[in-house]
Amino acid sequence: MDNSNYNDPFQKPSPDPYSYHESGSPGMAKAAFILGICSLLFSLYGLGLTFAVLGIIFALLSRGRGSMQKPAKIGVGLSAAGLIVGCIVMVFSLVSVVNDVSKMNWTDIIENYEDILPNGSDIPSNDTTTAL
Repeated sequence: MDNSNYNDPFQKPSPDPYSYHESGSPGMAKAAFILGICSLLFSLYGLGLTFAVLGIIFALLSRGRGSMQKPAKIGVGLSAAGLIVGCIVMVFSLVSVVNDVSKMNWTDIIENYEDILPNGSDIPSNDTTTAL
């Protein structure tokens, strides 16, 4: 048994436990994969964008100094798809809401609220409803 290097002051320092590993983090890669799936599942409910962004961030963090692992690559793809689907759903929702609001008959709405509001309250005249 050779103990010549046991007290050598020029030994290579032990790796920092808080630094990135060369091969990356398998836990972060799995988290990116799961968040990618969640981004697709929840994209119809408005939460897909949040999961997609988090999935991409976790996939990039899982790399470490090495190459990206397979679950992280799949997670980036799923997150990108969830991001695209979420943006499309958001645009269609916004167009639908704007379309419904523009078709509303504001004169009828104000006349119906005249019965509900207490006496003496200020109700806009018909001139202000045409500006909407």
